Amino acid sequence: MRLTHLNLLGLVLLGLVCICQWRRENQLRQEAGKERRFSLGQSRELSELNAEKIRLAADLELFRTQLKCQAEEAEKQSAARLAADAQARQSRLEVEQLKKSVGEWAAAVEVRDARFKDAAAQNQLLSSHLQEAVASHRELSRRCEEAVTLLNQRTQDGNAVIEQLNQRNRDCAELTEKLNRRTEEYNELLKKPAAQ
Repeated sequence: MRLTHLNLLGLVLLGLVCICQWRRENQLRQEAGKERRFSLGQSRELSELNAEKIRLAADLELFRTQLKCQAEEAEKQSAARLAADAQARQSRLEVEQLKKSVGEWAAAVEVRDARFKDAAAQNQLLSSHLQEAVASHRELSRRCEEAVTLLNQRTQDGNAVIEQLNQRNRDCAELTEKLNRRTEEYNELLKKPAAQ
């Protein structure tokens, strides 16, 4: 009679242990399913971040190309400005030489009236060339200032894009680290039932 009670008590205890074990395994399976869904979500987010990173890298490369073109254009305009400056200096030298010539010709104005008229016409022509050169120089200076302003703006935009890309990279690294930790926790959870 006592043996029957002990067997019955053993069966009840075994049944309770089986139920507890079944509940524990069911809970672990649910947690593993949640972790798997979370891991898939993180993988999707990581893929989206990688796609965004690739897109930003392409934008950055395009910006670098545009910036290089702008720099080349600025160099061309700078060279044109230097050439205009040289031409203006040459024109000023020519004007100074012309003034000397006019001074010398003023002494002989009564004798060489015809030659003086020719010199005056030449002086007017050179003055108009000088005015055109000065106007051209001013226009080139204005364009150069616009190019420098545009180049500075593009540089600021490029720095902002690089900062955004760096922030995205840091976010991606944090998400990867979280995913690795979750994977390790998931692996630990998988090892525990096997050990039991």
